[in-house]
Amino acid sequence: MPRPYGEPLRPQFHFTSAKNWLNDPNGMVYHDGEYHLFFQHNPQGVEWGNMTWGHAVSKDMVQWQQLDHALLPDENGTIYSGTVIIDRKNAAGLNRGNEPAMLAFYTYATKNPGCQALAFSHDHGRTFTKFKNNPIVPAISPNTDRDPKVFFHEDSGRWVMVLYVDQDHTFAFFNSDDLINWEKMSSLEGYFECPDMFALPIDGDPENTCWVLHGADGVYQIGSFDGKTFRPENERRLKMDHGKNFFASQSFNHMPDNRTVQITWMRGGNFPGMPFNQQMGFPCELTLRSTHKGPRLFRWPISEIDSLYSNVSTYEDLPLQEGFQNPLFAHVDDAYDIECTILPGTAREIGFGIHGRVFSYDVEREQFHHHTEAKVKFGPIDGKLCFRFLVDRASIETFGAEGLVSITESVLFSPNYRGLDLFVRGGEAKVESLQVRSLNSIWESTT
Repeated sequence: MPRPYGEPLRPQFHFTSAKNWLNDPNGMVYHDGEYHLFFQHNPQGVEWGNMTWGHAVSKDMVQWQQLDHALLPDENGTIYSGTVIIDRKNAAGLNRGNEPAMLAFYTYATKNPGCQALAFSHDHGRTFTKFKNNPIVPAISPNTDRDPKVFFHEDSGRWVMVLYVDQDHTFAFFNSDDLINWEKMSSLEGYFECPDMFALPIDGDPENTCWVLHGADGVYQIGSFDGKTFRPENERRLKMDHGKNFFASQSFNHMPDNRTVQITWMRGGNFPGMPFNQQMGFPCELTLRSTHKGPRLFRWPISEIDSLYSNVSTYEDLPLQEGFQNPLFAHVDDAYDIECTILPGTAREIGFGIHGRVFSYDVEREQFHHHTEAKVKFGPIDGKLCFRFLVDRASIETFGAEGLVSITESVLFSPNYRGLDLFVRGGEAKVESLQVRSLNSIWESTT
């Protein structure tokens, strides 16, 4: 019997529950030196069901400690996704002395129609008490409305809840002064589940800020928000991530450094024979940057990943010639952070082999082909192609064009090949810089 967290398919730097099923991240919040990750969890088995809020805490969003379950089903139903906020101004009147309450907003789901409820904690999320006057938002439609996202809107001075209304596939926007009584203000059609919403400065300019709204599939729009109504700047909806396993991502509330950091569920992973099932994506910082097509979201792994680096290999000014070449042949490990900048030169194709999976870039068409045969288009930046790969035992997260493109994939690798390749076809190219960083396990202190 493998030791806990020592199983052969256990991801080494992506969060997984100690055992049983995991899906949507919930209630991500920073408070008093701790990052809290709540998550959909089945305490009774490795398949979806019996939805409960699991709970883990971290000092750096990298090393996680799983705690006892935070919210368990009761006579009102199972516990679907939602949000946690810190009520520093005691808007709900639930604080205890000088200690602000941690408030969890969630969906009661089993007994249709679903409704929205509240729970509160006075011990940093270790235990929660369910609000005696639940529900705080009764059912709107005959289906299970769900996944409340709650945050404070500074300009209007009111609390906002964005809620998925299942019957007509809309996001409904509510306002409240006390976090208990909510009034519907507007709605927006065409979104599905797990809303998230946040404001970001364009190119870091605090005087030029836009709002971003997205659903569970990562499709997003950029626009303005007055606390009541979201107004997209155009009708076109954009993809935050192009991978088949990116779903139900959420960002942290109350970040201490004004970053917007997101974690996604890697939906659809495969972990045969393991006591756990499913994994989270690695935390990524989100920024808005100007492009020739307008402002776009960029996703990039948080800098805290460098705490896991070991055996860093650096290559510079490395020529790549026609035919198969492999400057990476000596690297055989479970987990990597690989970052590469290439001058494409006359090459027609630039390729990477990662544990037997091939990723290639068509220079003429400016298309990146990953092993699932999907094609993602992005061009060079200042004449340079930038790639980054986070490689774990059961996933590859790819980033291109400094984070303009990301591809989140759960992958069950062949145990027979654990190597890395880099090659060009149809001409010559040059590696300006390449770093291959082996990653230590986040579970070393747990096992």
